[in-house]
Amino acid sequence: IPRVRGSQKQLDILFSAVYGCTTLTSVDLSFNRLPADVSVLTSLTSVTSLNLTCCGLTSLPDLSPLTNLRTLTLDLNNLKEFKTLLECVVSMGNLESFSARNCGLITSLPIPSELSDKFSIAPLQTLDLSENKMSEFPTFPSSLKSLSLGGCPLPSSLQLPPSLHSPYSALI
Repeated sequence: IPRVRGSQKQLDILFSAVYGCTTLTSVDLSFNRLPADVSVLTSLTSVTSLNLTCCGLTSLPDLSPLTNLRTLTLDLNNLKEFKTLLECVVSMGNLESFSARNCGLITSLPIPSELSDKFSIAPLQTLDLSENKMSEFPTFPSSLKSLSLGGCPLPSSLQLPPSLHSPYSALI
């Protein structure tokens, strides 16, 4: 099975059918109301792309077992705490593309420098945090090639990595 896309009625059957599947590489569960326990996702160790857009998530499951994951999309969920997302990205050391667009993200406390340092060496190439309410940002990874922060209240001194040559092309 190269790709999975489930509807609300099929999720229980789908989760049972794909548990532990070792050939599945792309999972798209966008626009489905996921159950509270989505631990079955962590059994899909060959998944390289996971789309959980608009799934009613209010917190993130531990996705660190997905060591092959390269693309994670969490747009339009109610995740709120930016620090938790940073920890998620850091724990999945191979992520190349991460999107949490319009998730109601806020920075309620300063980002710990240790977490910011770990995030700065992540292999991310594409990062989309558009339409959130964060006012503080970590040190961005030097590998970053595309950064979207449109609709975020940007601080007066936003430090971009050298890989992003023009702040105007980066802040779409």
